Amino acid sequence: MIQIYRELTVETGDESEEAITLWLVSYQQLSHAAGRRTHTFIEALARWCLAQGWLLETGDDPYREQSLRIFGGAFSLPEAELEWAGDA
Repeated sequence: MIQIYRELTVETGDESEEAITLWLVSYQQLSHAAGRRTHTFIEALARWCLAQGWLLETGDDPYREQSLRIFGGAFSLPEAELEWAGDA
């Protein structure tokens, strides 16, 4: 099971660049203590991005969450970003 804790979209202010999207996910249920540490890290990351002058957007995107796939248990990609069709 994949748990998406936060999706941060960073707008750098440069019109020639696309936004950077960070997916913070876990592939297992976190303990209460690990969940607290993860939340603390996410909040610190958000503060750091804001200090750089980057704009942050947060929120749920059910379509992308549902389309998240695991490849080889090592990394994941949203299905919409795949440039090929077929099985891995």
